[in-house]
Order: sequence, then C-alpha cells, then structure tokens
Amino acid sequence: MSTTNWTRWMRLAAAAAAGLAGIAVALPARAADSINVPVSATVLGVCKFSTGQSPSVVIANSGANIDPSLPGSATGSANVLYRCTNGTAPTFALTGGATLTLTCGACGGATMAATMALTPPGSPNGQGFATDLTLVLSGTISSAIYAPAAPGTYTGTQQITVTP
Repeated sequence: MSTTNWTRWMRLAAAAAAGLAGIAVALPARAADSINVPVSATVLGVCKFSTGQSPSVVIANSGANIDPSLPGSATGSANVLYRCTNGTAPTFALTGGATLTLTCGACGGATMAATMALTPPGSPNGQGFATDLTLVLSGTISSAIYAPAAPGTYTGTQQITVTP
C-alpha cells in the first residue's frame, strides 16, 4: 500500500471513529434502576434443658440412705441445667404435681410419697444458649412417711417442663 493510500485510509478511519463517537455522545444516557428489599430475621424466645446431663435426686438422712430411726425429714436435690434465649423468662412445672410416688418393686409394691420442689436461680432469665443456668430439683420425705416403710429401694421419675 502506498503512503498516499495509507494516509487516505487513516483519515477515513479517523473520520469514521469521530462519527461513531459523536453518535455515542448524542445518545441519551440510560438511568440505573434500583429496588429496596426488606430483610428480616426473627429470634424466638425459647428455653431448653441442656443436653448430656443425668441429674438424680437421692433422698436420704444418713449418707445415701434413709435411717428410719433418725428423726426429721430425709432430703435430697439435684442440679438441672437449662438455657434460654437472652432475656427470656422461663416457667418451670413439675408434671403430675409436687407429690411423687416412689415404689419399691422388691417390697411387694410398697410406696412412699416424696414432696418435690423446684428452685430457680436468683436471676432465672436466659443469658443466651452459650450459658447454662441451674434449676434445683429437691425432694423431701417426712419421718412420718419413711418410719413405717418396708426396707428396700424406692424409685420414681419426676418430669420437669420448661416453657417457652
């Protein structure tokens, strides 16, 4: 290609580019569009007993046993751990009420009544699911109930519920 043709070709290309640039500038700019989308998350206020625990109440007045010759009530307690959503107030209940019937299978089905009670901590409201709180389950059997009882091991199961 000769220099003259090359120069002509460059001029033509420059003119075409300038023309296209002029058209692009002349077109109106398109406005961007947007939308606001609400986002929400709801944390429930719940309480649950902590997993992996095995609390057991042993009601006694002499070591781990009841000596019927001793006066006064036999007592026992166990710590039950729970967790609640931060600030949630738990409500505890003894399923079946506060009287638990203990049965001695080896004693011909003899029974004794234990009075059960729950004692929540001084600040029972939840502190989040990373913090265990302690509920105390206690049981009492009066000497009037255990003094005439047949010897043997008396057992029962106390169910506790927590809401919410």
